[in-house]
Amino acid sequence: MSRWLFGPLISLVAIAVAVAACAQAAQPTQTAATQASAANTTATPASATAASTLGSPGAVSTGSALASAGAPLLFLGNENIAPVVYLEGTTPTGLAVDLVRALAPHMSRPIEIRAMDWTEAQSLVASGQADALIQINVADARKKIYDFSGPFLESHFAIFVRQDQVGISGISSLDGLRVGVESGGLPQQLLGTDPQITLSVIPNFPDGFKALNEGTIDAVVVDYRVGSYVLATNGITGIKAAGDPIASSYSSIAVKKGNTALLSEINNALQIIKADGTYQRIINAWAPTEGVFETQGQINETFYHTIIVVLVILLLIAVIWAVTINRLMRRRRSAEEAQREQYSTLRGIIDGLPAPIFSVDRQYRYTSFNVGHAAMMKAIYGVEIEQGHSMLDYMTVPEDREAARHNLDRVAAGEQLAEEAYSGEELRSRKYFHVSHSPIKTDEGEIIGVAVLAQDMTERKTAEEALRASEEQYRRFVEDDVAGVFITAPDGRVLTCNPAFARMFGFASVNDVLATNVVTIYQDHAARDAVLAELRARGRIDHREMAWQRLDGSPVAAIETAIGDFDES
Repeated sequence: MSRWLFGPLISLVAIAVAVAACAQAAQPTQTAATQASAANTTATPASATAASTLGSPGAVSTGSALASAGAPLLFLGNENIAPVVYLEGTTPTGLAVDLVRALAPHMSRPIEIRAMDWTEAQSLVASGQADALIQINVADARKKIYDFSGPFLESHFAIFVRQDQVGISGISSLDGLRVGVESGGLPQQLLGTDPQITLSVIPNFPDGFKALNEGTIDAVVVDYRVGSYVLATNGITGIKAAGDPIASSYSSIAVKKGNTALLSEINNALQIIKADGTYQRIINAWAPTEGVFETQGQINETFYHTIIVVLVILLLIAVIWAVTINRLMRRRRSAEEAQREQYSTLRGIIDGLPAPIFSVDRQYRYTSFNVGHAAMMKAIYGVEIEQGHSMLDYMTVPEDREAARHNLDRVAAGEQLAEEAYSGEELRSRKYFHVSHSPIKTDEGEIIGVAVLAQDMTERKTAEEALRASEEQYRRFVEDDVAGVFITAPDGRVLTCNPAFARMFGFASVNDVLATNVVTIYQDHAARDAVLAELRARGRIDHREMAWQRLDGSPVAAIETAIGDFDES
């Protein structure tokens, strides 16, 4: 394979390897996001974040090294609202978990985080057995039990239905439907007051969406971020978000009613991480998990995989292309060798012909010529022609040059042309040629040049001109002669005569004679038959006096000399 083919192949391989490496490095995971948020909290001045799994399952403790002496604060989250709070194995993970970890360096005591059943979590905080609830929405009924921090995370609660369902938008459209909600969540409180809506508590959202697809419930209401994440990560299809969110609010961190000291610490810590950019960095780190039924991380992964597949396909195409080109080149080389052999044979034949043969392109430049044409151009113009040079530049006679240009242009426009003309310098050897022009076409019919065959007709032309001169001389001799000259057919028709003959016999013109039978000018018509008989017998009559008469009947005395030329009939 030619070396120039390897360049594109090596480039494609290098690109494929580089993109594959990028794709591997760019695939976002929840662990990576958690690590990113941990790194953010570590950057807080004069504090350090530490995390260790406690004895109880689903718990992690984190806090400031300076405040580690006190008993940990217990923060509880809903284990079913990924990517906000969920369990990765036995470790609480999620956007809200990372935000709480970022609060820990600014609290007076370490924080232990647990992800668990949401109803049980609310009961533990309400009874004082835990300190705070993560990611809870404010509601009038809850205000009697808990005190709430400032805004923690924005939530939009959406209605999820099957793809084939229409007409669902807003709470009123749920009347008469079976709606899946999480136990203890805001949707349960919002919709539970409407007697027209049948609520169905679902154990978790993957099961809830499965029930929706199976038709055992008609809708699921959940935080849009959570619902879209669950659909994407679990590969659930056939479900869409219908209409606008039924409620939008900022969730909070809730403490037992009256625990103002802890609430104050939480609000102060929230203000600090929002002010120093930690809050937004954590939000951004988890942004890849947001999407419409497909996380941005999955989109990125799909994108990079697609690029790799495309590059592999391009690589295969390039290899196939290279192999094909190589094969075609071999075939072309073989064809070119065969063409060269054929050209050599044809060239020998053409050069052996005496007739000048040549071809030019559309710019009148020689593309080929035989020995005969080169010799002719040397003889008539005194030039040594070369391939690739304009034929017109070699023609030293302006009239010849313009005539050649005109003829070549006509043929380049599609005509077939044959003409005869003189060419060459008068002082050298001006010759007369019969020249045939034919267009040269590609397989597609495009005219790319003109092929020309010339025949030297100088000798024939010279003979024709000599004959014409002789005929003219004879004509003038006959017409200027004072003697009457005429030619007749055996039946008496006058074929031709000179003016002297017409005047001699009283005709107004030669044409009048041609319209008359010669018998009328004989005084004795039988004499005409005697003349014919003698001419057939002897071939000629010399200086014989004959009795003639004019057109008006008056006699004419004249001596006749006649030559007879008869065919077999």
